[in-house]
Amino acid sequence: MNPADPHARIHATLVALPREDGSEAGVLLLGEPGAGKSDIALRLIDNDGMLVADDQVELALADGALWGSAPARIAGLIEARGIGLVRLPYLERVRIALAIRLIPGGAVERMPPRMWFQPPPAFRAQGAALRIPAYTLDPREAGTPAKIAAAAFGRVET
Repeated sequence: MNPADPHARIHATLVALPREDGSEAGVLLLGEPGAGKSDIALRLIDNDGMLVADDQVELALADGALWGSAPARIAGLIEARGIGLVRLPYLERVRIALAIRLIPGGAVERMPPRMWFQPPPAFRAQGAALRIPAYTLDPREAGTPAKIAAAAFGRVET
């Protein structure tokens, strides 16, 4: 990793989903506090995903891609509302393949236009051409983890 590449810390949760080729697809979960990021992460982890970071995600640009990891002090921890902090196995870093904005009870478009994740300004200032698909979903819908998996694995028709 080049030390001149930008870094940023954002309020988000990051889960890695296993691909058929053995690599991982990083799913960046975004939303206001209490939007359900940790809950969706736990459901994805229950379906073979792996925790990378909960609540705070360190973003870094390396080799033209956006990577995410957990700050050291919270690595392996995830909040399980009603239970508290839970320690889980975790992946140190993952290439981010998808961004999901969670809006509980929000109006989710049936057939949305193509959207892209907008990285923090430090990345845009570097001219980083990051094309990370982004979607808006309701975390309370039972099918949300399946929709995320379909999008992460490129099964969405464009």
